[in-house]
Amino acid sequence: MAERTRRSGAQTRDRLLDAARVAFARRGYHGTTTAEIAAAAGCSEPTLFKHFGSKQALLVAAIHATGVQLVATLKAPLPPGRDPFEAFAERARSLLLNPSLGELSRLRTFALALSDEVDLGDAASGLRTFLNSAAEAMAVPA
Repeated sequence: MAERTRRSGAQTRDRLLDAARVAFARRGYHGTTTAEIAAAAGCSEPTLFKHFGSKQALLVAAIHATGVQLVATLKAPLPPGRDPFEAFAERARSLLLNPSLGELSRLRTFALALSDEVDLGDAASGLRTFLNSAAEAMAVPA
């Protein structure tokens, strides 16, 4: 008999957010079902609704969480002893190659297209935070 590993609520939530980000970015909001997202995350649909309450709330949370992850990448301390411009250029290249950046852009586009249907809540401020962090990271100290 296979042993089941029990995940914490935070792990389940993170898996749901990752699955939602990928599914929404690939198939759009209307083309994605909560059942598909739950299955991809390895949990039940009622568990998805327990964590997020609705498909709309899941979309907003996925946008926000993706922005937070990308901001953390930008704000991480540069390695000591490395040329700061070289280290930042390397980080910027890795960020541009990160599929989450493209997915965030697509999710944001879907959310804007659905703005009459979806309350964007914190998602808009998350994008502003990401853009402000990118600007701060590229600023040259005086």
